[in-house]
Amino acid sequence: MSTTSLPTSSAEADRPAIDVAGNRLRLFAESPEMIAALTADIRSAQRRVWIETYTIAADDTVAGLIEALKERAAAGVECRLLYDSVGSISTPTSFFDDLSQAGILVHGYHSLSSMFWQSEFFSRFNRRNHRKLAVIDDEIGYFGGMNLVDQSGPPILRNDKVEPERTGRPWRDVHVRLV
Repeated sequence: MSTTSLPTSSAEADRPAIDVAGNRLRLFAESPEMIAALTADIRSAQRRVWIETYTIAADDTVAGLIEALKERAAAGVECRLLYDSVGSISTPTSFFDDLSQAGILVHGYHSLSSMFWQSEFFSRFNRRNHRKLAVIDDEIGYFGGMNLVDQSGPPILRNDKVEPERTGRPWRDVHVRLV
């Protein structure tokens, strides 16, 4: 397997990759850093980029990743995106239509319209896809709990100045890059 260098923030530089069973692992604790690393890896893809996620948002943090996917698809790289229809319900349909038009194979897992026409609607409604995976050229993998959305939250204001910590949520998602 080849190794790819990553742009890292100062926070990520404090957490170097570690070697485990002949592989290099890098742990991400903030979604913007993970999305930046994934974007860099997508830009270097030569054969395929397959992404599976529960939530993908049309936000500024994901914009570069989307452009990278479109560029790779235009270059003939097989790009696929599987997202959960309920997890990404607030993402506009036009976002996914734009990806499809750019040559990316896009599929919404268990769309609401498909479930409506099938029997056992409510039992199927809760069958969601919570996986968060990315595979690039069968050499680089990402897995963990982070969706493709900025999960860090807005800055906290204290005493009229912005504090470095984030409001976040009552949990912490992590993600891993495996080479």
